[in-house]
Amino acid sequence: MDTFLYPSFDVVEDRGIIPRIYLPDNYLELVKRFYQSGGKEELSKYANGLEKLLEASGKLWDVRLNWDDVHGLANISVGTQSGLDLNTDGTPHFQEHNLEWLNSFIAGAIAMKYLSELLKAE
Repeated sequence: MDTFLYPSFDVVEDRGIIPRIYLPDNYLELVKRFYQSGGKEELSKYANGLEKLLEASGKLWDVRLNWDDVHGLANISVGTQSGLDLNTDGTPHFQEHNLEWLNSFIAGAIAMKYLSELLKAE
């Protein structure tokens, strides 16, 4: 079992809470099954649901998912210039950019749901 498969949030001074989400070494194989099982649509519904909950609470965050045919979920954007990018150097993981507090939790929740759906495809 991959020891990196336990998603977490790190406290980073002067930044906030940053998600640490690693993917399994065989994630490329899982991505194929994920797509075949309708995982992309499922994750898109999940992200839209989060966006609607935020909107209902008065928070307007534009949540966008960017997909790659081979690598799966390539980017989670939350707001105009923040989110998580898939980084395949070394152990595949999501690399944060410009995340702070609330948008960090939103991006982390989506990445964790994606990891969960990938593992279900195994």
